[in-house]
Amino acid sequence: PLGLFAGLTGALCEAVRVWVSRSMPEADGTTQRDHILEACRQTGKTPEELGCPEISLEDEEIPIPDEGLYLWFFFQELCGGRGNNGFGPMPLSWPDIEAWARLTSTPLSPYEVLTIRSMDAAFLSAYAKETERRDKSKGKR
Repeated sequence: PLGLFAGLTGALCEAVRVWVSRSMPEADGTTQRDHILEACRQTGKTPEELGCPEISLEDEEIPIPDEGLYLWFFFQELCGGRGNNGFGPMPLSWPDIEAWARLTSTPLSPYEVLTIRSMDAAFLSAYAKETERRDKSKGKR
């Protein structure tokens, strides 16, 4: 039965990757998108002309499937309690998820727990990628 939900899990993981890449602040507290849009404003060029076709001048929505929206909100709540070890965010643990579910009186199915864990893995991977990209761009300055 889990195979039936693989598409939804994959779509939610992709939404997490997009969210991290758009929302992770640089050292100055702004996002990469903020910098690109400011360059567009100052130069009068479009993101495509600046070599950033993935950035839109419009506020972009994160592609969260409607049927997984509740899991997106659960994941956001869990992320709000995420620990940090000084090197970056810690993974959400089984006890973290279980405690959240118990304290909020939110029963989770095995599929929902596995999806949240998959979303967390996508989050940590995207966070590491963005951190590496940011560190590389600092080295070029």
